[in-house]
Amino acid sequence: MKSISSALATHLAGPVTTLATCWRISRIDGREFFFTDHDRDLSFEGNLYKASSGYPPSPSPGWKAGPH
Repeated sequence: MKSISSALATHLAGPVTTLATCWRISRIDGREFFFTDHDRDLSFEGNLYKASSGYPPSPSPGWKAGPH
C-alpha cells in the first residue's frame, strides 16, 4: 500500500475532493506531452498539463508498452 501524507488523508476524508490525474509522456526523441483529466489546464512544477476531453485514463485495446 502506498503511503500518503496526513494532509492528503484529511483532504480525501472530506465531503468533496479536488483531485486530478496528470500524465507526462516523454518520448525517446526528447519531446514531452502533458495531459490532465481536469476540466481546465493545470500548471505543475513548471509544466502546463492540457485539459483533454476524450483522453482515456487507461490504454486502448491493442496498445503495447515499450519499444515497438
